[in-house]
Amino acid sequence: MSLYYKIFKPKKHTLKSGKEVYEKPTLTIPILILLLLFTMLSVRVTNFSMATLSKNIHKLFAILSPMFKPNFSYFPSIVGPLFDTIKMSFLGSFLGAVLAMPFAFLASNNMVNNKVINWIVKLLFSILRTIPTLVSALIATYIFGLGAFAGTVAIFLFSFSYVGKLTYEQIETVNMGAFEAMISMGFTRTMAFFQIHCARNPSLLFINCPL
Repeated sequence: MSLYYKIFKPKKHTLKSGKEVYEKPTLTIPILILLLLFTMLSVRVTNFSMATLSKNIHKLFAILSPMFKPNFSYFPSIVGPLFDTIKMSFLGSFLGAVLAMPFAFLASNNMVNNKVINWIVKLLFSILRTIPTLVSALIATYIFGLGAFAGTVAIFLFSFSYVGKLTYEQIETVNMGAFEAMISMGFTRTMAFFQIHCARNPSLLFINCPL
């Protein structure tokens, strides 16, 4: 990077006070070059061909056209699986949100003063968020077999990771002055947090907080 700054020297600006400041050159050029190189490498590795894409583009419409002719006689056979999907979504989301709460406390550096625990839990949330739900469902299918339970596990992991991240970020914005005052009054750390945070957001994860 120092070589780049030697080639593209910073611009000098003179302020009204007479002080000279230097503006670093933009990194747009090297970033674009890297993106171009990675794109070319990806095209080569995947054997992407624009000619093949343009030649077979009509097959896309062959797949889409049957979707605009629904067969309503098939509807009774999907009612059961449809309700199974709704139950999977509700149960997976509910369990993920509930279990995310204690982990969010562990990830919050103003609630748990242990950087190792904070880092491990935040890393867990980050790893789970990077895994697409379909991939989680595929892995769960290999472990638990094909069925509603595998889908519930995939939705649970998705809800757990995202609710946990959003919750610990909210926890870290708590007014620590009021928090410490409630601790001195005899409240536990958990009770003090819910009293303060739920007063600001009573709908937090459907938890009723006495105000």
